Amino acid sequence: MNTRKITKSFSLLISIALFVFFSFTQIAMAEGLIPDCGTSCGFSDFLDMVSKIVNFLLYQFTLPVAALVFAYAGWLYVTAGGDSGKISKAHELFKKVLIGITIMFGAWLLVKAILVGLGYNESFPQILQ
Repeated sequence: MNTRKITKSFSLLISIALFVFFSFTQIAMAEGLIPDCGTSCGFSDFLDMVSKIVNFLLYQFTLPVAALVFAYAGWLYVTAGGDSGKISKAHELFKKVLIGITIMFGAWLLVKAILVGLGYNESFPQILQ
């Protein structure tokens, strides 16, 4: 694969990722990541902001990027044509993305457990409600 083809593929992947990110960012910003509490912000407002930011990063950024990488790995697998190098690269990408998503959801669970331990009472992310 020559450098020009790699550059085009990388540019296309980055463009799609940025499009997805900014599309979802508009939705998240309309909802508001920072609580509107005026001058009387308290600890619960801080916990609310932390929860919204973590949910935003996980659901609005990480999952779309992971979906794009899964799609790329699937494309590699389908177009491999029996090339064991491409098939092993696709398998490796699948495995890495799956491990990454598992780590992200584990971190999300840890943050949620800490927030609940500190007294935050929202049990589900805003996007799922």
